[in-house]
Amino acid sequence: MPSTMNTPTDRPTRVSAAAVARASGVSAATVSYIMNGRPGASTETRRHVVKIANEMGFRPSGNSTGRDPLLTRVVGLILPNIVNQMYTGWAQHIINATAAEGFEVFVATTQDDPESLAQVASTLATRNVDGVIIAAALREDSRALRTLRQKRIPYVYLSRRSDHLPGDFVGIDDDAAAAELMGHILSHGYREIATVIGPRFSTASIAREQAFVRTATAAGVAITGERKISTRLNSDG
Repeated sequence: MPSTMNTPTDRPTRVSAAAVARASGVSAATVSYIMNGRPGASTETRRHVVKIANEMGFRPSGNSTGRDPLLTRVVGLILPNIVNQMYTGWAQHIINATAAEGFEVFVATTQDDPESLAQVASTLATRNVDGVIIAAALREDSRALRTLRQKRIPYVYLSRRSDHLPGDFVGIDDDAAAAELMGHILSHGYREIATVIGPRFSTASIAREQAFVRTATAAGVAITGERKISTRLNSDG
């Protein structure tokens, strides 16, 4: 089941709208329009003022529209790669859905490298994005995820997640799916079976392999070490 998503709770120290106006090079009225979600400022001006306000820690005292005027309206999407068509398909649907709500998507790839993910997380935190979708979380990625938590940026795991830090998750039950797949193979009478999964440092991959082997063993079929194959999820793999 999904765990509770981290959400921002603390507000930075208040600064005046006049200070934001001076720092942004606009009038106090323009800051007021933007902070209260009213028309009257261009998209470029709004983003500039919002960026300055974020950096200064400004928060309006009230908001008649019920929308947070300090949303940057940018969502981060972190993918392992864009070679795998599954990831490109997800990216397109996410971009379409966010665009319909007036958001943009910052897409980054990590090649399943924890250092790359840490860099991307730091960049997204600096840009103060409104949230992050992570389709690349691995066991070693806790440092990057802590960066997002410390900055109070909400994130959601897609397809696979980190064992070390909780977060909302959208995906399938990998154990049940793998057990069903193996059951289907066994129902056709096959007994010489090999399994192929992604990297074992992926929670999704290891869960599938464990379910494959467990289901086969229960049916009296042994899958030996040499037939339990793990590879990268790319063309070479």
